[in-house]
Amino acid sequence: GFPLWYNENEMEQVCKIKLKGVMMLTLKEQHEKILYPVVRVRTTKAGGSGTVIYSKPDPDNKEEYLSFVLTCSHVIDDAVSVKRDWDSQLKKKIDKEFLEQVQVEIFDYAYLSKVNSSNAYQADIVTYDKYHDIAILKLDSPKKIEYTASIIPKDKIANTKLFTPTWT
Repeated sequence: GFPLWYNENEMEQVCKIKLKGVMMLTLKEQHEKILYPVVRVRTTKAGGSGTVIYSKPDPDNKEEYLSFVLTCSHVIDDAVSVKRDWDSQLKKKIDKEFLEQVQVEIFDYAYLSKVNSSNAYQADIVTYDKYHDIAILKLDSPKKIEYTASIIPKDKIANTKLFTPTWT
């Protein structure tokens, strides 16, 4: 860690790194782009991590934000249940899927990486894929989430190799 007497500007200067002529992120920028978007996802029986990938104004209501979290399907697995139930329109028993809300904890940090507190939000399961172990959650909050991760554009993936900095 860094001595606590460094202020943020001094820390940025100390932490600037150059790798093969490419300016890398400062320590503060690394925290903002890599650590801060990471969240805790909890269900009634289990939990895991996730990453905030989107938080932008709602096109239908500019005063509210839509925010989404990417997580693994196995993290939210026990919030998904399938029950065999009678369907009155089809006049037969069918399997129905039921999705419970999950909880997403977003952390607040002090001294760059020391967890100071967390805020818990309810979230809906938008979609999931057990075979690819991926899920998308929608936060049930109109508030903007300050830190979101950037996803590599599809056209850039082919040029991404081992040790390529993907957080710049």
